[in-house]
Amino acid sequence: MDQITFEDLFHDEKKVIKPNQTNNQSPIQMRILELLNSGETSALAISEKLIDMGLFNKKRYITNKPRCYAEVCFILDELVLQGFLRFIEDIEKKDRVYELVKE
Repeated sequence: MDQITFEDLFHDEKKVIKPNQTNNQSPIQMRILELLNSGETSALAISEKLIDMGLFNKKRYITNKPRCYAEVCFILDELVLQGFLRFIEDIEKKDRVYELVKE
């Protein structure tokens, strides 16, 4: 588990992930990186924006969650394993929150 220092609490510099820094080369993965760099942290919001961009279809589960949500979470979890993101919380199984790892 990563620990933060007192200085980390006041350090606002964000790490910008360049698409060529990862093994992810698909258009969907590139768009996810762009959304993360723009400050988006919610997996559900990222899924909705990808649908709006036309990268996923608009199909939904009966709970109204987009069907692409699981795939988006899988890509985000890959970025966590690669050290680019930190998983913050699972909000009552309805959404997942991530943040960029600061340098």
